[in-house]
Amino acid sequence: MFGKRAIWPLNLLAATAILFGSAVASDKALQPDMTALIPRFGFDNTFPSRIDAGTEIRYAVPSNDPTELEVFDIYGQRVALLVDLAQPAGSHSIVWDGKDSSNTPIVSGVYFIRLKSGGYSEIRKVIVVRQAD
Repeated sequence: MFGKRAIWPLNLLAATAILFGSAVASDKALQPDMTALIPRFGFDNTFPSRIDAGTEIRYAVPSNDPTELEVFDIYGQRVALLVDLAQPAGSHSIVWDGKDSSNTPIVSGVYFIRLKSGGYSEIRKVIVVRQAD
């Protein structure tokens, strides 16, 4: 008798999970996918980890807000300001020529690219590789 009592709560939990689990799954199937309505922010999933002159940087912003795309060196100094304007919600891209704000090619090394817009911020680390002349 004690053995059956010990098993009963486990069976009840399993039955509850099966019943409510399938009911929840069917309820979710009837609900619309809300993630499609949430504006996307950030860098594209194919963001390059190695950059040379002429690299395309793709990103998305959620709303028509001021947007900044900046490049920083490992010391936290801003090297280049690539974008500084209000952009409409959606996907955007820019081709970076690998030059700093004074139009001088930057040296090979580790840099950080920061995207800011509408209260959001994302940073990606990149390695700039210069070809030897």
